[in-house]
Amino acid sequence: MNKIVLTLLFIFVSLLSFSQSTTFSGSVIEEESNVKMENAIVKIEGTVLASTTNAEGRFIFNTIIPSGQQFIIVTKNGYETYIKSFDFIEGRAPDMSGIILKLTKEEKKRRKKLNKSSDKEAKKERKAKEKKLKEIRKETEKREKELAKRKKKLEKQNEGVIVSYGVVNGATPDNNLEIPFETGVSNTDDYSALQQKYSKIIGVSPAEITNIPLYQFIDGWMGAPYKMGGSEIDGIDCSSFTQRLYQVVFEVYIARTAQAQADSKKIRQFTPPATPEVNDFVFFYQGSNEYDDSIGHVGIYLGNNKFVSATSTKTNGKSGVKIDDLSTSYWKKKFCCFGRTQGN
Repeated sequence: MNKIVLTLLFIFVSLLSFSQSTTFSGSVIEEESNVKMENAIVKIEGTVLASTTNAEGRFIFNTIIPSGQQFIIVTKNGYETYIKSFDFIEGRAPDMSGIILKLTKEEKKRRKKLNKSSDKEAKKERKAKEKKLKEIRKETEKREKELAKRKKKLEKQNEGVIVSYGVVNGATPDNNLEIPFETGVSNTDDYSALQQKYSKIIGVSPAEITNIPLYQFIDGWMGAPYKMGGSEIDGIDCSSFTQRLYQVVFEVYIARTAQAQADSKKIRQFTPPATPEVNDFVFFYQGSNEYDDSIGHVGIYLGNNKFVSATSTKTNGKSGVKIDDLSTSYWKKKFCCFGRTQGN
């Protein structure tokens, strides 16, 4: 009988305690920016109960909280500690949404210093851009002067040719160069100095030097020094030379590196016995043995086994932009294939 009474009493006390307790949740935001705060710690003073805010700034206590007045403490590094008392009434939790945390003076100073540093960095970046623009303007002026010299040189070489100058359609800003076009020959029995010059170099009749813009472009670059990664008259590499040639002379954009040009869908590779034509690409292997099949050099075929390219190899004692012979032992062992733009 006594056991029954004690059991009933225990159940009654437990129910009474439960009826006087509740759970609660809320959210924490930053006063400075009104941003929901993650990883703020929320504690109930005098207990081991604690919760941490999620990415949405919300916290929740699933544990039963005794009814009555409780002190809530919210902390986070860089913020002033928040302390406030709340009354927990039976069956009803207090509204704890939008608890506001204020920055400490030290944190405000730190952020101000950080913002100042960011502004300084942005200003530095702006100055760097302005400097780059000035360098580009100087480079453009340099190119224009070089182009003017090239025009004069071409006019002297083509005394028997009527020449007009125009901008190549579709050229990029970097290659928006004026190039000369032949509009007629004064005497059909004579050939221009340019035709005569390159007919001797290539070993063909002047009548076979028909693509005047091509040879005018080549002549303007002949002797330009080789420079790995270069793309200007004071230093240029093989793939930049072929890229620029095709863009200026043929208004066709091709990839930047020799390997990318060989792999391009715009270019169809072929080997003898197929006959190469003037303007075809000539690709060479990087290594000197059969195991290295990567493309390391590229030039443009000019006929009679001759090709033009920008090379560091000093055949005939010269490097840079020059005309070489495919039949020499050096180029013969490195030869890979020819390439022709699709549609040609």
